[in-house]
Amino acid sequence: MMGIIPQLGIGFKNHAKAFEFIFKHNLWYYFFLPAFLTIILFVLGYWGIQSVSRSLTEYLVTQLFPESSEGSILQTIIDILAIFISLLIKFLLGLILYNYLKYIVLIFCSPILAHLSEKTEALVTGISTPFSFTQFLKDISRGILVVFRNFIIETGIFVASLLFVWIPILKWFVFPIQWGFNWYFIGYSLFDYSYERRGWPISKGTIFTQRHKSLAIVHGFVFSQIMKVPFVGICIAPIVGIVAATLCFLELEKTTTS
Repeated sequence: MMGIIPQLGIGFKNHAKAFEFIFKHNLWYYFFLPAFLTIILFVLGYWGIQSVSRSLTEYLVTQLFPESSEGSILQTIIDILAIFISLLIKFLLGLILYNYLKYIVLIFCSPILAHLSEKTEALVTGISTPFSFTQFLKDISRGILVVFRNFIIETGIFVASLLFVWIPILKWFVFPIQWGFNWYFIGYSLFDYSYERRGWPISKGTIFTQRHKSLAIVHGFVFSQIMKVPFVGICIAPIVGIVAATLCFLELEKTTTS
């Protein structure tokens, strides 16, 4: 089995190669497709946060102050308190949305990623398979299923890790471990499109990813860092990520079969 250092080297190398590959084969227009996703997510996210915060604020204020105090000093205090509650709710909802934005992007971009992964493999191998709408739908549904699966597992790990935050000795290790799991599951989600085309069940894909966990972590790490770039990151990260993951898997497949 390949060691940690070689896996890290292959992971970073194929990300650099992915940029070159995209422009060499005129795949740069794929960057514009997630841009529409950015607009949709921004509109839906803004509308959702505003609606939820308004409803929760009204409910909490009504529960705390059931009697009307219109025109009094108490009403002024209630109005100020309502503003603070609304801002706090918006901040918390925005934080949750930001933390899980990577998974939201992977779910919404699933059709693009499934197509681009297949196209990348065809360009590398020179073997193009006839388009099958049924297989395309299978790739999309499998991609969404794996993202949801990884999201649930990571959320469970996150909730469990909160128990250790309060232990002084262990709290310094909690966040790095959380980041590691996050990067691992993001990388797994990107690799799974190649697994699906080979008809691998999720269990086989999980075993393969576990054997190359450092590689998955590298892909998730680079994806997460690119996503931090305002506006541009959400357009670049999924496209570069899926091309790099496909190139990487093909290199591993060639190595193991030769």
